[in-house]
Amino acid sequence: MSLPTLVMFLLAAVAGAPTADSSPVPLTSPARPDPATPHVLIYPPIANWNREEGSADLSLVIGADGWVQDATILRSSGYIQLDAAALVTVGYWHYLAAVKNGVPAPSRHTVRLTFSFRPETRVDNWKIRPEPPPTNGASLDIPPDGHHFVLYPQMARRTAEQGDVTLRLLVRAEGYISDAQIVRSSGFAQLDAAALISVGYWDYLPKIVSGKPVDSWRTVTVHLSPTDVAAGSPTNEFEPKIPVPRGQSDNGVSRTP
Repeated sequence: MSLPTLVMFLLAAVAGAPTADSSPVPLTSPARPDPATPHVLIYPPIANWNREEGSADLSLVIGADGWVQDATILRSSGYIQLDAAALVTVGYWHYLAAVKNGVPAPSRHTVRLTFSFRPETRVDNWKIRPEPPPTNGASLDIPPDGHHFVLYPQMARRTAEQGDVTLRLLVRAEGYISDAQIVRSSGFAQLDAAALISVGYWDYLPKIVSGKPVDSWRTVTVHLSPTDVAAGSPTNEFEPKIPVPRGQSDNGVSRTP
């Protein structure tokens, strides 16, 4: 081997040799769940009554503050109620934000939510509540009270979304709701999803025809607005405030530490 060739060979060998500080340093670390906060999962009452199960894959946009700013469904669970619950649920999750060049940065994250039927919360035989008979021979279709629970989603709260969602509800003879369909959207995916979930916590005095309770469809409009927190306000609310539906032992919200 000639001297020039030997010199070039040695220089190449030295350049390729590992050194103590030559290991690559990652400039970005991905977002990951915040271990200090619970991650809730909402299993909607309508899904519970219909024994719906499945998984939904979502793409999340996580802000530099660790909150989920947007969510879209990549793969549906096959059920409207479960997809709606997935979209609303992730708004209550908090992450340790991705880090780029030592600074928290927005990022995308893919997650799968799995919903399983919860038999311990199901009551197969609802007790039909008494109600006054129709006075004019017509059918009677009256809600039990003037106020119905509405879940205003956390993700919508951070951007102060508001609007009305019109739905058709299938009110069963026993007074519970077994189906909900959107007739007119609010224009916001989070509000539409929250309306679909909310009506499952409602109950009605059933429609009466010829003295007997029957299944019936009714149309309702759900108004959602940020009544207590302004847009962009910081929050420590990691769990939705949801009541226990009539006939169930819990409100359908599970949590992981």
